[in-house]
Order: sequence, then C-alpha cells, then structure tokens
Amino acid sequence: MRFKLMGSLIAAWLMYSISSTAHAEPFITIHTNYYPISGNNSALIHQSLSQLGPIGKDGKRYHAQTSWELSWNYQWVTSRKNCGLTRIEVHAEVSYLMPEISTDAKLSERMKQQWDIYFAALFSHEQQHKDFAVAAAKELDQKLSALTILPCAELDQRIADLSDQVLGKYQKLELEFDLRTEHGIKQGVVLPR
Repeated sequence: MRFKLMGSLIAAWLMYSISSTAHAEPFITIHTNYYPISGNNSALIHQSLSQLGPIGKDGKRYHAQTSWELSWNYQWVTSRKNCGLTRIEVHAEVSYLMPEISTDAKLSERMKQQWDIYFAALFSHEQQHKDFAVAAAKELDQKLSALTILPCAELDQRIADLSDQVLGKYQKLELEFDLRTEHGIKQGVVLPR
C-alpha cells in the first residue's frame, strides 16, 4: 500500500510540474544585412541585382533573401519511465539580405523615387517571409507546450516529429507564397526599366 501511495504522489507531482510549465512567447531575433549594388539608371541597377543578388536554394539569383531557422530548448521531469516537459523555449532567427545602392551612384530624382518605391515593396515582401518564421515558431511553441506525459524513450522522437511537421508546413507555405506572388512581382516588386 505504501508503494502505491508513493507512486501516486510522484504522479501527482509530475502532473503539477507539467501543468506549471514555464512558458513564454517564442524569442524572435532579426538581422538585416546588405549587399552593394551600383548603377545610375534602371538597366544598370537591374544588371547589378542580377549579378550580385543572393542565390536561392534553387540556384537562381534573387534581389533579396530572407532565411530563418528555428531552435528549441526544453527541460523535463521524470517519474519512473515517464517524462513531462517543464520548460520550453522556442527561438526564431531571421536574416534579411537586401540590396543597397552605392552612395557613389548619381541617381536622378526620378530614379531615387523609383528605387524607394521598389525597395519598400521588396522589403514588404521579405517581411512576409519573416512572418512565416514567426508563425512557425509560435505553432511549434504551442505544440510543444501541449505535450503531456510520455514515456521518456518517446519524448525526443515526439519533439523531433513535431518540429519536422511544423518546419515542413511553413517551408511549403513559403514556396507557395513565392509562386503565387512570382517572388513579389505581383506585389509591386518591380523597378521600371
């Protein structure tokens, strides 16, 4: 009888520890980097973007790029063969790589205005890529927070499966977004020629 009572106390403590899981919103870190381009008219700027823009996963050059990565840390408590998460931290690291026109470029007032409009549309498109990273981090955080008591041998695999599902979902959504917007062209990411 004493063994049963002790087992019940351990199970109750495990349930309390899990129900009081330390949980916060995901951490989001954003870095913005620039690569230099040159040209004083639309044709030369296009040429510079085409030659110097970042290379995507498909091997093509683009005018800008947003890359992101998720990471997560967790702690757990153990009761016999079962484990439960007690602390979860999800972090999204987002990096923008944007074009920056050389200060040596002698742009006409009209070209400056066109560049500003183009750059604003390009950055808006890239921010939507960042939004996918933030949504993925939040969803992963929610899914990890919802985990209940599991056999300890299954905990790491279950977390790996959940993270793979979330990452796969948002990578697919990003690809569809770029196809739908033609990498921002349908959103106004066009520098008049």
